[in-house]
Amino acid sequence: MKIRKIQKYFILGLFCAMNALTVNAQGWQMKKAPMMTPWSETIDVNNVLPEYPRPQMVRKEWMNLNGIWDLRKGVKGESYDPNFTFDQKILVPFPIESALSGIMEESDSQCYWYKRTLKIPETMKGRDILLHFDAVDWETIVYINGVKVGRHTGGYDPFYFDITSALKGKEEHELVVYTYDNTGGEGQPKGKQALNKWGCWYTPVSGIWQTVWLEPVDPVHIEALMIRPDVDNSCLKVRVNASLTTGVSVNINLLDKAGDKVAAIAGGKVGRIL
Repeated sequence: MKIRKIQKYFILGLFCAMNALTVNAQGWQMKKAPMMTPWSETIDVNNVLPEYPRPQMVRKEWMNLNGIWDLRKGVKGESYDPNFTFDQKILVPFPIESALSGIMEESDSQCYWYKRTLKIPETMKGRDILLHFDAVDWETIVYINGVKVGRHTGGYDPFYFDITSALKGKEEHELVVYTYDNTGGEGQPKGKQALNKWGCWYTPVSGIWQTVWLEPVDPVHIEALMIRPDVDNSCLKVRVNASLTTGVSVNINLLDKAGDKVAAIAGGKVGRIL
């Protein structure tokens, strides 16, 4: 009996502490789901998922754009309007349906506009700026300072846009993102998401649900890597895709486990397996 009482008071205390921590000075407030975890109690809205999102191709300079954004409910297919009124706050990168996002809404057609401002650090200026989204479900259209910089469809794959040309002439920039998700409609893969949940079907995931970030790159830069161990032949196969394919070569140094000695060297043209 004593153990049960202690557990009861502990759970009650946990929920009280959680409610005290969910209201943020910027107007965001965490919602309460049927089941919450201790991790939600300790979330820092100013430092959300701070780890570098692409561990196989780390660049030293980057800017994490996770955090509190402005939000408004949209209409499918509507055009960007600089006079839009944003009347909600959302914690990126948690999906619209989640308690952590601060929205926790479900509908047959999830359509929202996200907005925030950003400044490019001095150390990044003079280079090309790439805006990355690790995942948005399902359709995404991105605007910088009112200029459309790209569109993407697909709820699970990362994508990016070169926003350099849209950044000229200003110190503070407006980033606006249109998202639309009609779970399972229009031929989009949905996994085990379902609007009418039963059995093993899960709550849909809509909107921005993975890290958003910026990075500066040179005009000629690595776009993607394919790294494939070939155990049978005791070798490592690597393919490097670059922003430019002509007149560009690749040099690869493979370090040992300690990371202080070169174990192998390879080189060749971009786009080929080395």
